Amino acid sequence: MDQFLVGIKPIRWWLSVEAAERKYGKPPRSEATLVFRETASNTNERTCIAAVLPPFSAGAHTLSGVLVENVAPEAAAIVLNSVCFDFALRLRTAGTHVSFTYMRPMPVPPADVVNRLPRIPTYLAWATDLGHITENHEIWPLLWEANRAVAEAYGLGPDDFDHILDPECRFRTFARKRPEFFAYLRQRLEEWKVEASCGS
Repeated sequence: MDQFLVGIKPIRWWLSVEAAERKYGKPPRSEATLVFRETASNTNERTCIAAVLPPFSAGAHTLSGVLVENVAPEAAAIVLNSVCFDFALRLRTAGTHVSFTYMRPMPVPPADVVNRLPRIPTYLAWATDLGHITENHEIWPLLWEANRAVAEAYGLGPDDFDHILDPECRFRTFARKRPEFFAYLRQRLEEWKVEASCGS
C-alpha cells in the first residue's frame, strides 16, 4: 500500500473470510480500517504512509491498524498523510520502523477540526492503474487543499509550510522522486503567501 492507495503490488495471498471466522470465531472487521505502514524511515520519500482498508480486509504484520474515536477514518488519513504530520514524525523517528511508540505521542488537531478536513478516498490500484497517488494529476488540487487545511488546523501559515517543504530540510527524496508534484505544491504555496500578504 501507499498513501491513499491499496494494492500497488499483486496480492500473493488471500484470506478466506469463512476460514478466518472458523479459526477466530468472528469475521474480519466489517468496518473500513485506517492503517499505516510500519516499514519506513525519516529519509524515505515519505515516512507516514496511511490508507483506509475496505471492510473485511486483512493486512500483514507490517500494517498497523488504528481504531479512531470521534473521527472518520478517511479524515484521520488526511492528517496522517499530510506533509505537516510527516515533518513532525520525521523529527521523532529513527531506524526503519514507524510503530505506535512514535505515533501515540504525535500531536493532532481536535476531532471536530479533523472531521471538517477535505477527504481523499483510498483508491484500489488494480482498478485505477495507479502506482502512486500523485500519478493522478486530477487529484493534485485536492491534495494541495488537504495539505493546506491540515497546516491551518495545526495553526501554521504559509511561511511555516515553506519551512516544512524546504527540500534541503526534510523532503529531499520526495522532491527528487516527485519533481512535478513538488513544484506544484511550491507554486500553490507561493499563491498562499500572496493571499496571506494581501489579507494582512
